[in-house]
Amino acid sequence: MRRRIIVSFAAFTAAALAATASGYSIWRSLSEPPAEYKTLEVILNKLNDGNKLGKANLAFMITAGPAASELAWGRGLCRGNLETLYDQCVFFSLLNPFKTYKNGWDEIIRQSYALNSPNAWAHSSGTILFPRSLFRKFNDNSHLACIIAHELTHELRSHAFELNYYYNHNLKGLSEKDKEAASMKLQRQHELKADRDASIMVFRAGFKGRPCITAISEVFRLNGDGSNTEADSTHPGFDERMNALKLNYIELEKNPPKQVKSVKRVMYYNKPDNLLLFTHRKN
Repeated sequence: MRRRIIVSFAAFTAAALAATASGYSIWRSLSEPPAEYKTLEVILNKLNDGNKLGKANLAFMITAGPAASELAWGRGLCRGNLETLYDQCVFFSLLNPFKTYKNGWDEIIRQSYALNSPNAWAHSSGTILFPRSLFRKFNDNSHLACIIAHELTHELRSHAFELNYYYNHNLKGLSEKDKEAASMKLQRQHELKADRDASIMVFRAGFKGRPCITAISEVFRLNGDGSNTEADSTHPGFDERMNALKLNYIELEKNPPKQVKSVKRVMYYNKPDNLLLFTHRKN
C-alpha cells in the first residue's frame, strides 16, 4: 500500500510539474511581445547606444498597414474617394495585426500583410508606426535600422511642427497654390535630412557598410516607384535620394562621426495598447 501511495504521489508530482511547465509556457507565449517587436527592441537598443536620442518619450506601433485602408474602402467599409482614402479609412490601417477580430477584418489584415508597401511613418504625437509586413520584407537589421532611424529623425527634429509653423508664419500673403508648393519643397528637404541623419545614426550604432542606400533603394523598388523629383511631391525622386545618400556616405567615411553619450532608456511592451514604449530613465 505504501509503495502504491509513493508511486501515485510521484506520478501526481510529475503531472503537476508538467502542468506547471505547460502553464508557464502558455503564459510566456501570451505575455511576450510578437517577434517583430523583439526585433524592433534589439535595433532600438543598438541605435540608442552611441546616439543622443534625447529624453522625449517615444512609442512604436506595428499596424495592419496602409493596404488595409484600400482593402476596407474596396469593401465599402469606409467612405470617400481615392484622393481622400487616408483621411476616410485610416482606422483600418491602424488595426492591431496581432489581434483576432472575428468580424471580417482578419481577412483584411491577412491580405494587407501580403500587399503592403514598406512605408513607415512618424506621427506628431511621438508615435512611430510600421506595417507588420515591413519586418518580412526587410530581414536584415541594418536595413531596418535605417528605416527606423529615418522616422526617429522626423520625431526628434519635430518636422511636423516645423512644417506647420513654416506654413502658417513664413508663407503669409502667398496664394494657396504657392503655399502648397513651398510646403512640399520643405517636406522634400525634411526627407533628405532624415536620410542623412539616419545614415549618421546607423553609422554611430556600429552597422557596417552603406546600409541606408540599400534600404531606401529597396523601399522605392518595393513601391514600384522610379519617379523623378516633382514640384507637387512631398518626397524627392529616386535619383535625387540615391545621389544624396551616396554623398552622405562619402562624407561619413572621410570624417567618421564620434559616438555621443546616450541617454539611458527603458523599453516595455504594452500588449493591450499594442505599443512598444521607449522612455527616459533618470540616473
